[in-house]
Amino acid sequence: MKNGGALVVLGVVLAGLLFWWILASSAGASGVAAAALAPVNESGISGTARFVGAGDGQSTAVTVTLSGLEPQVAYGVTINNGSCQGPALFILNPVIGDASGNGSASSTVPAQPASYWFVAVHASASPDAALVACGAVNVTGAGGGSCASPCYRVPVRNQPLQLPNGGGAPPRTPLPTPGR
Repeated sequence: MKNGGALVVLGVVLAGLLFWWILASSAGASGVAAAALAPVNESGISGTARFVGAGDGQSTAVTVTLSGLEPQVAYGVTINNGSCQGPALFILNPVIGDASGNGSASSTVPAQPASYWFVAVHASASPDAALVACGAVNVTGAGGGSCASPCYRVPVRNQPLQLPNGGGAPPRTPLPTPGR
């Protein structure tokens, strides 16, 4: 019976190791970042973007879920640097509205999410189309690269977007450049 008891203990240990391995492997599948996508310019389109790190530690799966869409219309989605209208870092798969005005799409980007990323949703499949929703990425888990230049945050507002000095104000005097 001594050998039988040892086999039971060995079986329990192996089961415990298997259970631990499954939990450890699935831990990386939890969300490492998310963005709440708010309507821009009273578009009525909103949603979420969820970022989940891939097992390779180099890429991230991104799932964008939207509501308030026009049926059978493709909406372009980009990840932008620094603001909703910052330069596009990644172009994601478009989200197509279903008959109920909902849609989702998944993409993979070759980077870890960063706190200076913004997810921008465009009025058509073109990444140059007007914005209809946008949100800042909130990094909650591992990853989250440091801020690259330029790095700034612009709040999403439900009003038309304007360029600096776009309201008819006189031009601003440039700041002096050090060392010149």
